[in-house]
Amino acid sequence: ARMTAKSKNVENDKIATKTIVIAGEHSGKRGSVVTQTDVSILHVQIMEPNVTWTHILPESHKTAIIYVRRGSIYVGEERVPAHYTAYLKSHGTNLSVTSDPKSSSKSNNDQPIADFILLAGEPINEPIMPQGSMVMNYPNEINQAYQDYQTGKMGIPWDHTVSDEDWKAHTERYPSFYKEGKDLFYVQSAVNNLKEWSNKEDAEVSKRGNDV
Repeated sequence: ARMTAKSKNVENDKIATKTIVIAGEHSGKRGSVVTQTDVSILHVQIMEPNVTWTHILPESHKTAIIYVRRGSIYVGEERVPAHYTAYLKSHGTNLSVTSDPKSSSKSNNDQPIADFILLAGEPINEPIMPQGSMVMNYPNEINQAYQDYQTGKMGIPWDHTVSDEDWKAHTERYPSFYKEGKDLFYVQSAVNNLKEWSNKEDAEVSKRGNDV
């Protein structure tokens, strides 16, 4: 069963935020999904403009990202629009996310003003071996994964195809998916009490390496 945490707007007593706890914990609600390592998977909906949602991240969670499914949000002073991903710095524990105050109207038919996914977790400290569409720990596991795929152990591949015209229309409709460098936000103000940092390259370098 999914656990849902809700908060109300004290001015009009309406539901201001909805948080589906898939894994991890939020506001005393714990998700039913059992994971091998400590992770948080939260599906958050903010129902009105200029409403702030807060969450306390465990200190062990060194990786945290937000993917915006609908509307736009502010993490600190950084605006993150729909279909973009925000990478948060691993300092501090208090996370605040605010729906865009310039949203034209309140949600209609219970549709949220903003809808996003928070993914956070502790490092697993294991080596990474990426190749093509596969990511494993070691080269021999990559070879086994491709063999499993080719023999159908991962399911039968879809036979769906897309014409050149359909693909062009899709990329024009969702340009943020495919513009290089446009889908990453290094959000230093996402978590309260962050240390000042000015060079985005520092953030990029910190995310490189062979281990996570």
